[in-house]
Amino acid sequence: MSTQRIFGGQTKPGATDWQQFGDPAAGDSGIFVDVDTSSGNFSTTPIYLASLGGSNDHWTVTGTSSIYNATPYGFSGSRNEESNQRLLDAIKRGTWGAVQSLRRESHEPSDTCWLHGDNFCLSTLPVAEASSAPD
Repeated sequence: MSTQRIFGGQTKPGATDWQQFGDPAAGDSGIFVDVDTSSGNFSTTPIYLASLGGSNDHWTVTGTSSIYNATPYGFSGSRNEESNQRLLDAIKRGTWGAVQSLRRESHEPSDTCWLHGDNFCLSTLPVAEASSAPD
């Protein structure tokens, strides 16, 4: 029988070890931070959710928090201009209320994808249909 656990944490406000990747001169760059979750004592890789917070001006960041290299012990979180633009375009469509499920299985983008990423999809399909949708 599987159990569900919730574990939360945060980086130290004002002291997050953001690092740059890519080539800013070529317009292909972003920032990332490695997050240690080993104190959660996970035996398998959990589903991680990350967000950006702050007390001022963080609202100017138009983008999505992306999870990379997820393991039971941590992940890398990053932001980049391509992801920022895709999310901004989706928000401008004004249809956020249509999102009904988070799809994690691999599938091709379709008209049910509100925001489609490499390893996730915010979908307009109800949860039951999303879990049985063909790839």
